[in-house]
Amino acid sequence: MVMVKLGGTITDIQGKVGGAVWRSDVCGSHLQKEPRPPGGGPSPAQKARRRAFQFLLTITKRCFTVEVAAYWQDYADKHPRKNKKGKVRDLTWFQVFISYNINKVVAGEDPDLLPPGYELIEPVPEWCEQFL
Repeated sequence: MVMVKLGGTITDIQGKVGGAVWRSDVCGSHLQKEPRPPGGGPSPAQKARRRAFQFLLTITKRCFTVEVAAYWQDYADKHPRKNKKGKVRDLTWFQVFISYNINKVVAGEDPDLLPPGYELIEPVPEWCEQFL
């Protein structure tokens, strides 16, 4: 509700109307957007996606050899992506690895260390064998 004092002109106005607040300070009376409380932080779904991304980043640091990165780059070259406007984008091996696996990790499944249809020739560290 807005309270207005009238004289020859409006001498004072206070209150809020339609999400706007009338304020008075050294600059005089002016209209301002109503302040809102700060957000409550990221949602549980966003937190889960961030954890999944961090986990996949750990896998790339600990498990990726030159051979595994080359396999993902070959897969990326053979499977280009289209953006919203239909333009073909070539992705890097890292982008393809993350986009291929992030929904699996969010759902609680193990990610795939290799793209579909590829087999590993070189050995990988023991911790990484669970993802083969």
